Amino acid sequence: MNRESRQDISQSDKTEALGRMVRLTWKTLGSMLLFLLFILIVIGTQGQVIVLDIVFWFVVTGLMLARYADIKVFHGLTADNEQATMKDWFGYSVRLTVASGLLWILSHIVRNWLH
Repeated sequence: MNRESRQDISQSDKTEALGRMVRLTWKTLGSMLLFLLFILIVIGTQGQVIVLDIVFWFVVTGLMLARYADIKVFHGLTADNEQATMKDWFGYSVRLTVASGLLWILSHIVRNWLH
């Protein structure tokens, strides 16, 4: 086995691992982070809440970008194991924005109710 073929395999493994991390981020870790931010917004001080609101929406944007990268760079799949398209990305982005908006509004309602 020559040096070039080992390098190609190594590069392919790295790309595949990075693709899996991107998928894990937008599928699981992002949702957990948004829920954590929900809790922090509810219990935080007024000064903290302003910063947490900004972080919350940066996370939402980051999740959209992660899904975009998953589709465009890492050839992500749909739940049906088919090649994901930009239509899938748009649908994900809309659902994420609506769900995140509702979660964000709920965090402020609960915060106002508790304080």
